[in-house]
Amino acid sequence: MRQTGINGTFQMYVKNAKDLFELTPNKATNEATFTIKVKNSTALDYERIKLLNFTIVAKEVVKVSPKSSEVPVIVHILDRNDNYPEFTKTSYEVWVPENCEVGTTVAWVQALDDDSGSFGTTGVRYTNIAGSISNLLNLHPVTGIITVKLEGGPSWDREQVSRHYLTVEARDDLGNGNRNTVQLIINIEDENDNNPVFVQTKYEARLLENKKNFEAVLKVEARDADLNGTKNSEIEYLLFGELHQNFTIDPVTGIIKPKHPIDFENIEGPEEENVRILYLTVRARDHGTPSLYNEVPLHIYIEDVNDNAPFFDYVFYNASIPEDAEGGTQIIQVEAFDLDGSSPNNRIVYRIQTGALDKFVIDSETGVISVASGANLDPDLSQPRKSLYSLNVLALDGGQGENQLHAAVTVEILIQDVNNKNPELLDIEDLSVEENTPVGTVIAKIRARDPDETAKLIYMLDQDNCQAKNERDILLKADDIKCVSYFNLEPSSGVLSVGKQIDREEIDMFRISVIVSDENSDTGQQIDSATFKIQIEDVNDNNPKFTQPFYKFSVQENGKNGILIGTVRAIDPDKNKTIFYKIEGKQQNNNLVHLDSSSGDLVVASKIDRESHQWLNFTIKAVDSGVPSLSTRSEVLVQILDENDNNPEFDPEPKALVILENIQPGSKISTIRATDADSGEYGKITYILDRVSSQGKFAIDSDSGVLRVAEELDREDRASYMLIIEAWDNYQYGFNARESRNAFKHLNVTLLDVNDNTPELVVETGCINITEFQEVNQPITLAHASDDDDPNTPNGQVIIDISDGNTEDLFELYQVSEWSSQIRTRSSLRGRHGNYTLILRAQDLGNPSLLTEEAVRICVMDYNDHPPVFVSPPHNSTLRVPENATVGSALVQIIATDEDVGRNGAVRYKLKTDPAGHWRTFTLQPVSGILELRLPLDRKKQKIFDIRVEAYDLGMPTPLSSDLDLTVYVSDVNEYQPQFVEDEYVIEFTENEDPGIEIKTLPKTIDRDELEYEGPPAPVCYFIVAGNENEIFYLHPFEHTVQVTQPLDREEQDLYLLLVKATEDCSHPPSVEHFFDVNDDTQLKVIVKVKDVNDNAPRFTRRVFTGGVSTATSFGTKFMQVKAEDPDDGQNALLSYYLVGKVQMTLTEGLDSLSRVPFIVEKDSGEVQLNFDPQQGMKGYFDFMVVVNDTGGLQDTARV
Repeated sequence: MRQTGINGTFQMYVKNAKDLFELTPNKATNEATFTIKVKNSTALDYERIKLLNFTIVAKEVVKVSPKSSEVPVIVHILDRNDNYPEFTKTSYEVWVPENCEVGTTVAWVQALDDDSGSFGTTGVRYTNIAGSISNLLNLHPVTGIITVKLEGGPSWDREQVSRHYLTVEARDDLGNGNRNTVQLIINIEDENDNNPVFVQTKYEARLLENKKNFEAVLKVEARDADLNGTKNSEIEYLLFGELHQNFTIDPVTGIIKPKHPIDFENIEGPEEENVRILYLTVRARDHGTPSLYNEVPLHIYIEDVNDNAPFFDYVFYNASIPEDAEGGTQIIQVEAFDLDGSSPNNRIVYRIQTGALDKFVIDSETGVISVASGANLDPDLSQPRKSLYSLNVLALDGGQGENQLHAAVTVEILIQDVNNKNPELLDIEDLSVEENTPVGTVIAKIRARDPDETAKLIYMLDQDNCQAKNERDILLKADDIKCVSYFNLEPSSGVLSVGKQIDREEIDMFRISVIVSDENSDTGQQIDSATFKIQIEDVNDNNPKFTQPFYKFSVQENGKNGILIGTVRAIDPDKNKTIFYKIEGKQQNNNLVHLDSSSGDLVVASKIDRESHQWLNFTIKAVDSGVPSLSTRSEVLVQILDENDNNPEFDPEPKALVILENIQPGSKISTIRATDADSGEYGKITYILDRVSSQGKFAIDSDSGVLRVAEELDREDRASYMLIIEAWDNYQYGFNARESRNAFKHLNVTLLDVNDNTPELVVETGCINITEFQEVNQPITLAHASDDDDPNTPNGQVIIDISDGNTEDLFELYQVSEWSSQIRTRSSLRGRHGNYTLILRAQDLGNPSLLTEEAVRICVMDYNDHPPVFVSPPHNSTLRVPENATVGSALVQIIATDEDVGRNGAVRYKLKTDPAGHWRTFTLQPVSGILELRLPLDRKKQKIFDIRVEAYDLGMPTPLSSDLDLTVYVSDVNEYQPQFVEDEYVIEFTENEDPGIEIKTLPKTIDRDELEYEGPPAPVCYFIVAGNENEIFYLHPFEHTVQVTQPLDREEQDLYLLLVKATEDCSHPPSVEHFFDVNDDTQLKVIVKVKDVNDNAPRFTRRVFTGGVSTATSFGTKFMQVKAEDPDDGQNALLSYYLVGKVQMTLTEGLDSLSRVPFIVEKDSGEVQLNFDPQQGMKGYFDFMVVVNDTGGLQDTARV
């Protein structure tokens, strides 16, 4: 009986394999259909477990005495291709000799696979080898053995490449399954086939005379490209040549050393040169068999050293000179000699080492001792007094630094005394004398001293340097006051006395100049002078005196009490006198004004009405404080001034202005004028421009009213301005106090347009698609122009035209409105499919005009209007097919082209049926055009097949087609291939020529097969099998013509080698062949020479060339060379050099008389030749330009 409820519910689970499998569902009631699912697929590995046994348990869920049942399950694990081939090594490394032959086993690689069957090791295939020389090797697909397929070439040259890295690929499943790779390293073993090569083409060294070692270690080095560590690369050095026995060379290291010091004077050579050269040769040879060697020149420069010191012809020199000798006076000449044989070691310069004390100098070249410029030899002026100088003079040779040698000698110079000293006045103190002092009164005694023993001193007053001043410190004219006449000076004693009565009010102070002279001078006039002051003391004897004969003041009407009107002032020539002031006249004056008795200040005492009193006139009295007192009078006039009570008024013009918008900031555009009836500051006008109305674009001069442009104007932003101008009086003093009056004026400024905006052009973006059958004069697209300038002027009027891209006049513009034009077809576009870019130009009519350009792209799409055209083979060609040709073999590839593009130009092929059924014997591939043999041939049954091939395009809606008739001739087996009668053939192409301009025809071949009279001769095809890896050349297989596919550059490569192969099997191009076989007559070596054109300008090797000459250089010496290079060839690379422009001279001495060009540049060599005879004392720098031309006129310049 079937249980229900909880008694019928059970759960299921996997026993012994619960980690691998699970059940779904795992719980059910009464009955259930369940699924066993893989829980962990990674644990099911066929290579580890091929069979699994486990149990499924079903158990009731009741808690008491549950019943259960079990069933065993067996699972067979099926293999799948989940393992990759594993090579037996992580990488393979082998060694192969340089001269290995074809067939030599290079390596054996092996891969294992853990899978079974074809997925495993038995199904492993070696499918590819890749790397630098993979094309030279053959990989056996089953065994993994790698052998040499091609020998020779740089790849097998160890010196070029000693190691090759390749990758070998293995796949399981018979080459179609999982892939793995391993690295193969091929090492090329060495042979002795390289000469040692020195790292330098020439070695040079310097050796100082008497030295045992070179200045720097002299080491030659050669390298041998053969394998390091072998006899083939082991190098030994030998030394040959002039005086080589004086040197040793280490045979291993190449270090060269002198055996003993070398005496420079014992080596032959010109005396003026301080370096003499030994010419030697160094040989480097290896220890290979046979031994190979190389040689290099070695030049050793022996340099003279300074080993002889100078010596003077006397051991002591002396001379005398007067103490007043001038700078530059020659005193004595010393002379020294040096026995060294070369310059500068034997060149002597002289120097005063000590004792000169800046008094003497010596000419460094002649040894002449002279008085130093500015030197004073007077013994009395030296501290301590010195009349004898002992000079230590050195003679130094031309040695450098520590190598410089010298000699010393003493020169004594005695200074002879001369009476040449001026007398000296002793200090004179300032004096004072009362006015009215009696004549003859002694006031001082003048004293002087003179170191000369025979001096006779005379004193005198200097009228020219005598001054007199009044009490206001004003200098009195010498012609009016002969101040010397007021004093007497005794010539011999120097006693100074009063010579004339003095008035202090006339002269307050004297400045007297005294001269003392020595009448016994031996050197002309000897004098000294001094100046001192004589102050005149006062006596009271003068009345006061007003500073003006009368006084005139002004005061504002209604002024407040105490306002200062003016100040009167009187002076008294006497000193220290006090003056008092008072008003005399009407009492009314005292009521209106008040006078300060001490200061003389006149102030307002009460309000003054200008309408009542335009002037106030009165007298002021000045009284001094003397006893008795003295006085004087003066008139005073006071003007009463008006107040500000009138407004400014503007002139009515200008009312409006018209200016150009591009007027420069700062330019004057008008002058604004206003007037004011008031006077003074009240009538002075200040102009102000309202910034809101002017927008900061204009400015006005506040004083003159000149109106100017302040900032740049732009009519397109604003075409006119209404300016508000204000005129204020008393602005400086009264504006802030609200005491100014003003007026306003409106001025309209209109801007005239100038052409300052470039037109804008809006065109359709992207490519505008039309067909090649677009009708003539039909619109294609619309172009719209705009210009921000004034449209009512030429500046804002725009013309649109086509400026570029319409070279074939296929398109034109048609104006449809003032601002818009249509692009239309002007002529038929038939066959003109492609993309065209027209440059439209929008140009305004301004002067000067402005323009902008935009590109419009027009895509003319192809229309299927061209049928396919057969390229090869030619029409009515005969194909010779051997009778034993296998079914499926390719006979020929048929090629047709279609001038249309896209699907319209896509060509397909098919065989057309014929009544005789010839087409059934062949199959034609529809895409590639390869004609293949479908049925076996039997020449006895049928020798000739006539077939017709149709080439059709995929054009829509109607495809176009063409037919090609071919004859297939079944021939006997061909015994001989076509043969060239020569091994090499030379052709020439001109560089930079476009493809198709030059076409070269290769020579014909001969065929040794007997001609079958019943059949036509077999066509011969030519193919390039080597040398054209970059596809620079195209060889027509049937026409046997060669042309370039791109322009050639001779400077990049001037020679190409092509290997051409002839064959009658035109349908199967031969494989690549790496070497020319002289025994293979089907091969032709074609040498392609590139003919040069003058397409490169010469270039100087430097932008700046430097050189130098000394004064010892002779006229005509070629002392330097400028050099240029031209990558062209032959006549195109012939260069000529010229000096151009003026030779600039700087920092020169002694070259002012140079009248000719200093240098000549040799036209052919570029050598620079000295064109003047240098002299001693000449020095300076020369700067000039040189130009180099080739025969075509191309040139370059450089600076020398």
